[in-house]
Amino acid sequence: MARLLGGLISSTRRWKRRPERLLLGIAVYFAATTAILTVTDAVSSLAGLLVLVGIAIAPMMVLSSALTERKMEPRILTQAFTG
Repeated sequence: MARLLGGLISSTRRWKRRPERLLLGIAVYFAATTAILTVTDAVSSLAGLLVLVGIAIAPMMVLSSALTERKMEPRILTQAFTG
């Protein structure tokens, strides 16, 4: 559910930053929220933090695919996504 929420949030906004900067920001957010998981011990806290971590997954996947498509030559684009 958190990935769905992250996808909905990121798809409804009109981003002004370049995709490279967005991906970097979301990756830092993902790493920070994942790191917080190592210091919590309450199950209820873990559940809430996992939702926060999961929000970043869909936007990271979309941005990495968009950047791959932009950077690769059209003749090898299929190989870039499958290999």
